[in-house]
Amino acid sequence: MEQQEIPSLPRDRESREVHRFGNSRTEVVTLDEATTSQLLTEAHQAYRTEINDLLLAALSLAIREWSGADQVAIHLEGHGREEILPEVDLTRTVGWFTSIYPVVLPVRTENPGTVIKEVKETLRRVPHKGVGYGVRRYLQGKRGKLQPGISFNYLGQFDQTGADASSLPTGTPVSLRNRRAHDIEITGVIRNGRLHFLVDYSCYWEAETIKRWMEKFLQHLLRLTEHCLKKDTSERTPSDFSMKNMTMEDLEDVFSTLKNL
Repeated sequence: MEQQEIPSLPRDRESREVHRFGNSRTEVVTLDEATTSQLLTEAHQAYRTEINDLLLAALSLAIREWSGADQVAIHLEGHGREEILPEVDLTRTVGWFTSIYPVVLPVRTENPGTVIKEVKETLRRVPHKGVGYGVRRYLQGKRGKLQPGISFNYLGQFDQTGADASSLPTGTPVSLRNRRAHDIEITGVIRNGRLHFLVDYSCYWEAETIKRWMEKFLQHLLRLTEHCLKKDTSERTPSDFSMKNMTMEDLEDVFSTLKNL
């Protein structure tokens, strides 16, 4: 995968300015409370998905609409707390380890069901949610051609169910002179029952360009959610079964044979 070269997003302008925390810009878009609730619950019955499957399917469609490419390269960020070594007790640790790894998502069609299933299967093929990539990347010092300009991190629900979070100021967590690793960084979080996306981006783009793109993202997310809610039955994909290396085509052949018995 790392040997692939995926085209970068079209830019409004070129600039020699280094993309730092101090000169990045931020836009915020918010999903309504009702759709957020559906994304967390009933929308996943259609294809046995997780929320990241639907979020990244919608994001891929928005990127495809912007760039015209049928493949999308994204750096995914996660907490990195996957239990991969039985002798290591993660309950004795606090906080995130943070894993960052690249994925290439196919978006060859506008068909919502196909996009959701292909994105889901691509993500399921990543071992241990990407923890091993960082081990290989930093211990071996290898760097492939693929360098996604977009990062995505869904943080989860931050609605307060227990003790109140402190409202005291924490100061700036990162030096404003530090370089950002990506041209566009998308962070999703649920607060007060609504899904918010914070988009930090470089001076390559005008604010209106990013706003239009994120509105397209929300439109695709609404369309995918609506599609899932309208399905009467649950549709399985290869990762729902124990047989390894099964493709979507293999599974369709199995279902077709069973149907004809």
